[in-house]
Amino acid sequence: MNLNLLRPEVQAYLDKHLQTDAKVFAMMSSPFSDLSAIDLTTQLASKQKCKSKLPSWFEAKNIYFPKSVHIEQTSSETTARYKSSIVKGQTLVDISGGFGVDSYYFSQSMERVLHFEWNEKLSRIARHNFKQLGAHSIETNSGNGLEYLQYSKERYDWIYIDPSRRSQQKGKVFLLEDCEPNLVEIQDLLFQKSAKVLVKTAPFLDLKAGASVFHFVKKIHIVAVQNEVKEILWELDKNFSGQTKITAVNLNREKTDTIESLWPIQNLGMVSFSLPKTYLYEPNAAIHKAQLYPEIISQYDLFKIAPDSHLFTSNERIDFPGRSFEVIDYFPYNKQHMKKWRKSKANITTRNFKLSVAQLRKKHQIKDGGDSYLFFTTNKDQKAIVLLCKKIQATLGE
Repeated sequence: MNLNLLRPEVQAYLDKHLQTDAKVFAMMSSPFSDLSAIDLTTQLASKQKCKSKLPSWFEAKNIYFPKSVHIEQTSSETTARYKSSIVKGQTLVDISGGFGVDSYYFSQSMERVLHFEWNEKLSRIARHNFKQLGAHSIETNSGNGLEYLQYSKERYDWIYIDPSRRSQQKGKVFLLEDCEPNLVEIQDLLFQKSAKVLVKTAPFLDLKAGASVFHFVKKIHIVAVQNEVKEILWELDKNFSGQTKITAVNLNREKTDTIESLWPIQNLGMVSFSLPKTYLYEPNAAIHKAQLYPEIISQYDLFKIAPDSHLFTSNERIDFPGRSFEVIDYFPYNKQHMKKWRKSKANITTRNFKLSVAQLRKKHQIKDGGDSYLFFTTNKDQKAIVLLCKKIQATLGE
């Protein structure tokens, strides 16, 4: 760490250029004899990335920023805050601490947090920033958290792990056993030190694959932010003996939409299909990932357009966890009906359709944008149809 970067005049200079493109800023010479342009650009670029992702760090005074890759890899404040709502107790060990965003929020739910980060420089940065943020219950350690657990005689209320999905040998990996550390191999050690373990995995992980690897799965959390799945959390509890639950949570600025069910998902009864009614509903990304379609059908009394489209309809307007539309018209997908859309403007969505959005735009010369929404899908008889819709003004949570 070069603490000269924290001098008031340097911080003022960086704040003055917060709107400057980092690539342009990098070409400017440093006005400080003891600081290079690279040093300054690293701080500026990383702070710029924090504006929306980590606003508390962005707004706080005397925060020291690491290389931007560490900002890209860390949890957002939104997801970290959600994780902190899961854990309670005396002590939590974060064995993959990184920049420290998760540890910071865990410290608001736990009395003591142990933050481990093998990168010594990143560990020092996290320690410095915790002090600036007033997080005095976090103990930072530069080293291997797993090695610490092996020799520690303590037991902890929680262990948190966010394994790296990059391997020195294989590059970016997709299997849990290829992550670092290997989650398949270390579970016995983790459960020797704590009955409760929280694991963060990538959003693309297949849920069945994860369930086949993890032990004592109490709950699976599918966490989306603004309708984009960001992470999957596995809540493991050695003392748990019931049936696993799954939660699909979509975190919005105004509201959190949450749907929960037992897992694996069971059909709750006969599914009713219907031609499009007055309103069309498209579930949020977390529901799609969790495949909680039977739950939303039951909870909101909806009809499906077709077995595999995952679009829902009803004559009632409801506060739905996803996008809501008023159905203006629907028609078979054919040349005759598509003629009038040639060289027009519309927002396009496909569900269980033979052509992609890009292919449809090219074929029918439809530009992006406007107030019209076209859903290309199939009906219950597997015939291609198009729904012309108008988006309902967003209510809370949309």
